[in-house]
Amino acid sequence: MTIFPLRVRVLIAPGADLATNPGGWPWRDITPWVRAGVRITRGRADDTATTQPGSCSLTLRSPAGRWMPGHPLSPEYPGWDVGCPLRVQVWWAGQWYTRYTGLVAEIEPTLPDRAVGKDSPSAPFEVGVLASGLLRRVGQGSAVRSPLLRLLGELPLDGWLPLEDGPGVARPEVRVPGQPRASATLVTYGVVDGDIPGAARVVRMDATTSTINMTVGSVGAGTVASRIVSTVGFFMTSPSLDTEQDLARIAVASLVIDRLIVRANPSGLRVTAYDRDDVQLDTVVRAWPTGADPRAGWVGVQVVLERPTLAPTVLIRIRTYPVGSTTITTSTSTGISTGSLGGMTQVTLLAAGVVGTSYSHLHVLNDSVDLPGTAWAASGYVGEEAGARLVRLCAEQEVPLAPVATTETPMGAQTAGTLIELAREVEQTDGGILYEAFDGRLAYLARVARYNPTVALALTYGQLAPPLAPARSDQHVRNDWTATRPGGGQAQVSDEQHVARRGRYEASVQVNTATDDDLPNQAGWRVHHGTRDELRYPAISLNFARSGLEAVIPAWLATGIGGRVTVSGVPAGLSPAGLLDQVIEGYTERLDATEWTVALSTSPAAPWRIAVVDGEDRVAADGTVLAADLPAGASQMLIRSTVDNGSWTTDAQDFPVDLRIGAGVGESVVASAIASAVRDSYSRSVASGWGVADSGHSWTIDSGSGADYSVSGGVGVISLVGSAERRIVVDCGSAATQELRVHLTVPVVPTGAPINAGALLRRQDASNYYWIDLQYETSGALTLRLVKRVGGMITQVATMPAPVGGSTAIARVLIARVDGSVIRAKVHPANEPEPQWAPWPLVVTDTDLTTGTGVGIIGRAASGNTNTTPGPTVRVDNLALREPQVVSLTARGGNGIQRAWPAGTEVDVWYPAVVPL
Repeated sequence: MTIFPLRVRVLIAPGADLATNPGGWPWRDITPWVRAGVRITRGRADDTATTQPGSCSLTLRSPAGRWMPGHPLSPEYPGWDVGCPLRVQVWWAGQWYTRYTGLVAEIEPTLPDRAVGKDSPSAPFEVGVLASGLLRRVGQGSAVRSPLLRLLGELPLDGWLPLEDGPGVARPEVRVPGQPRASATLVTYGVVDGDIPGAARVVRMDATTSTINMTVGSVGAGTVASRIVSTVGFFMTSPSLDTEQDLARIAVASLVIDRLIVRANPSGLRVTAYDRDDVQLDTVVRAWPTGADPRAGWVGVQVVLERPTLAPTVLIRIRTYPVGSTTITTSTSTGISTGSLGGMTQVTLLAAGVVGTSYSHLHVLNDSVDLPGTAWAASGYVGEEAGARLVRLCAEQEVPLAPVATTETPMGAQTAGTLIELAREVEQTDGGILYEAFDGRLAYLARVARYNPTVALALTYGQLAPPLAPARSDQHVRNDWTATRPGGGQAQVSDEQHVARRGRYEASVQVNTATDDDLPNQAGWRVHHGTRDELRYPAISLNFARSGLEAVIPAWLATGIGGRVTVSGVPAGLSPAGLLDQVIEGYTERLDATEWTVALSTSPAAPWRIAVVDGEDRVAADGTVLAADLPAGASQMLIRSTVDNGSWTTDAQDFPVDLRIGAGVGESVVASAIASAVRDSYSRSVASGWGVADSGHSWTIDSGSGADYSVSGGVGVISLVGSAERRIVVDCGSAATQELRVHLTVPVVPTGAPINAGALLRRQDASNYYWIDLQYETSGALTLRLVKRVGGMITQVATMPAPVGGSTAIARVLIARVDGSVIRAKVHPANEPEPQWAPWPLVVTDTDLTTGTGVGIIGRAASGNTNTTPGPTVRVDNLALREPQVVSLTARGGNGIQRAWPAGTEVDVWYPAVVPL
């Protein structure tokens, strides 16, 4: 299929209803007037920038001023002007594809140059046109409104005082057209109270005689056949309320009912109806529901007059709810006999006899319908799902919005703000992208929709147009984030390993989460994105005029903001793996009969890869390093891990697993197994010495003779003759971290003096080593000890009663560890599981021995021991040197890199499991 000449058309829709879906607008073709190509921009420069309004620029030939805006002789008058919808489409494979939809934002005529006689007076004008997306319009033309202003503003109210006036006003603002002016005495305007997030400001009563007076603009007159509902609602708080006092007076248009008096007390509300002669007609009482105490917070109150049937009976209802709850409680009176009911004509709010009573959003509806619930709006819609908030906000302001997927992010209280401010707050908190769809509607790509994206656009290196200019800088590095919440707490998360390599890069963000509990996740997610050490490709360019690009066009036409793009066959100098893996943050597209080019703005796709059940991602090692040098051609490596993260799995079902050696890109290797560096189950028979361990290490006698050591019956035996030490050792190949676990049994109760059995760590030679043992006391108790021999001199460094006693039948499991300068030890019975998360009972710091790759077992009968028949022995079983571990490698250099690595080099899984926000 021939790409060029490329068919491009430009459409406009003069007179379109901008609040409706652009798909239904009256589009018409103006392509004949387009002089040159079209330039389209969408999205943002990278993943840290804010999405900018999309734009489309082009030039129109304008003979006789045809495309001059406001030109009364133009055939395009009056529809052609700023705000006119404009759309660009491209023809491919038998159909038109929309590439841009927006609104004309700027029109700039270019006048002919007659000064040098080049053009005749009839030469055509040219008009430069810039169209922009919805983000531009909503970003510069939206009023600041609170949630209650937004909600109540959509209702057909008959009277409404928002009471959100600033401190400098003389009287409350009325918001219903034709409603008489309101008045107030002895009040303070413009009070900000965070306990009612749905209102930007409130009014406070400054005296016991303060009042707020509102006359209702329209009062309906009910007939016998109609169901009448007349409702007055308001929000109030009264911290000093102590006795029953008048809260409000409500005048009623009725032949029988003259007024309602609302009284408040610490226990609840009372509403009483009176006639013109002050005769009480009916009363209803409503206790404050749970959580609705006006002395401690804000309460929503509704007083309703209703005739529910054709019978001439009017009921009084009280509805109350605490701000922050959507549970409304109601009480109803017995009823008042009356033949007609008009509506509520005037409301006066009172101070309830105390200073400090405050009010918000007094409103009246005289209609045959119930007043919609305002409870959630008063709380600022706390807990509202982020996508649902965006949908509601756009609907309130009649802004077309493409369907939004579930975001799984509960929002905090919505405060007063413009549409774009509140939409950006959703974007910031959820972590998605706010942008404009191809059809012109506002669109939102939720964070969860960005996880593990499939490849939308698969390219090869040869298909790219120059230049491809990768960059690596600290511009996007942020390894220490603090997340705060409006009116809430904060959480700080850092990657200290990254800080140690690169230095500290701090940043902060305010997110409107529903609770403080989500703040650590918010900060941690940003640290995850800010610590990716890889090249960035700010521009990946395509020119569809190049050979071989035709096959890519269908995928490009289906790819949008957030789409994943890969480039294979990349030279090793740019990517050792030969693959670029990016997501599209934005782009510039140029369309003309002879041109179709695209410049993609991208960011790495790797941060969006998250762990899934049964996937190939594994928990990150966080601190594992090579325990010894790794030669370039080696098929085994020694690793050591931190005490906090523990050793790697040795379960065969967990292999093979892809690993990375080295920070950043590193070397890709495949591990087929991981095991303890030294292992011995003693499942052999050896009469003198211990022979060879299961791991292939030869046991070397360090003290005593071969006759003192044997293997039989599934255990290694040390015979203790006299009071001399018995030591037997192997070389594990690494000294930095050693952790030995072994089952030890002394089959007799010591008499005369203790018997010792334990582990050797960091043995350099017969005169230098750490000795961590269990001392079996003559009392049956067990003592945990740390001893060191340095230059032949023995020093007992630490001793403590073990948490378990000795036993002649059940082995004691000793776990001894040295890590840097810290020595740890713990013990438990072999018939009980190891206490994985319990603290180590013995922890000592010592710096005398920093080298020594030998490990082993030591036994001793203390001087004075009298066990003779049988003689004292130590039985050893299930020995495992859990640190370091040996890793068997079946493949190296899977990403094109294979080299020697020194001890201390970072080792991690190739695909670290990332927990989503």
